[in-house]
Amino acid sequence: MASKRDKITDIQAPGVGWLTALAEELNVSFPPEGEGWATMCQIVEATGRDHQNIRVLLKRRNAEVRKFKAVNAGGRVIVTPHYRLVSE
Repeated sequence: MASKRDKITDIQAPGVGWLTALAEELNVSFPPEGEGWATMCQIVEATGRDHQNIRVLLKRRNAEVRKFKAVNAGGRVIVTPHYRLVSE
């Protein structure tokens, strides 16, 4: 009786697609100056409203969302969504 170790299996090497997708996600730049991109926290501070009101407003106005690097209060650079209102 043959054991499992004697069998030849066709095991493919794991795909590196997830690795390249992760690298692309981490390889983002800072938002371009003067194009109107702002983080949720920046919008909340500028308007004086809470996050939920701003989130609903951005959804109604079909705001464009892209991920850029941002510096948080602790000085760390993180990837966070930025919002921009699309001109109609």
